[in-house]
Amino acid sequence: MIYPLLTLTRNTFLESIRQPVYTVLVLAGCLGMVLMPSLSAYTMEDDDRFLLELGVSWVFMVGVLLAAFTATGVLSREIDNRTVLAVLSKPVARPLFILGKFLGVALAMAMAVWTVSMVLLLAVRHGVMSTAAHTVDWVVVLFGLSAVLVGLLVAAWGNYMYQWVFTSTLMRLLAVGLTVAVMLTLFVADGFEFQSPLVELGAAGMMREGQVPIALAMVLLALVFLTAVAIAASTRLTQVMTLSVTLGVVVIGVIHHHLTGAAAAEAGEFGWLVYGLPNLQLLWPGEALVQEQTITTGYLAGAAAYAACLTAAALTLAIALFQQRELG
Repeated sequence: MIYPLLTLTRNTFLESIRQPVYTVLVLAGCLGMVLMPSLSAYTMEDDDRFLLELGVSWVFMVGVLLAAFTATGVLSREIDNRTVLAVLSKPVARPLFILGKFLGVALAMAMAVWTVSMVLLLAVRHGVMSTAAHTVDWVVVLFGLSAVLVGLLVAAWGNYMYQWVFTSTLMRLLAVGLTVAVMLTLFVADGFEFQSPLVELGAAGMMREGQVPIALAMVLLALVFLTAVAIAASTRLTQVMTLSVTLGVVVIGVIHHHLTGAAAAEAGEFGWLVYGLPNLQLLWPGEALVQEQTITTGYLAGAAAYAACLTAAALTLAIALFQQRELG
């Protein structure tokens, strides 16, 4: 059971990062993050705080699109082409097949979120150039641009010399290269002088005393759940409908507190059903970042448990839908 699951997960992960839409969305996410310091310069208040909130929101939106498009690419299209029959004839149980597809897409999602998050950290380190007194942080520019250029050159060279898949190679190189760039900026201050990494880990640094990594972890938890939702929708629906369902769950999750308030006011016969809907507000760190509230590790653990329950419920639905799906 373990070996088929690992094989399915690995193959799905590779299939996911090889999709052109995956590469386009990750690169769009990185490019959008590069533009965030400029887009955040007009708040007339705390531009850097707005940059952080806008950046986290951008990571989430890119992740939602990735979940829908990637899940459809590895599941719905495979069902329509009936190539799924070759896998299930191994034999591989249908629940194991769904679980392997979910884990593969979730790993691809995690790598995409990690990559875009590294660019967010570099953007936070650079800061918003609100006035003419603010200068370009050439350390961030040099390390970030070098990571991208090295990734492009190595991926192109590997594709030409060894027939490596350009898109998947580039995605993995960007994830590693941008991580190295962030690690280097911990030790190099603006002006290319050595600094203690504690500077960037502090309240005024790009890590904001660990609040930025915790916030991004919460976003990833929400996206893993939405990946499970997209997998469930892909068992029966097309790409457009899967995207619609995923966005619909996002909307319901965001306005959950309004729905529960309306249900409590009406107290109708089926009002209790509203309380069973996913509450993504519990997994959203944006308000805490804006109000400079501390997100504790205890809250993160509770959010992880809640996200695990939501994900398990979505996967159970996915297995039930796929179990009854006619594939012949």
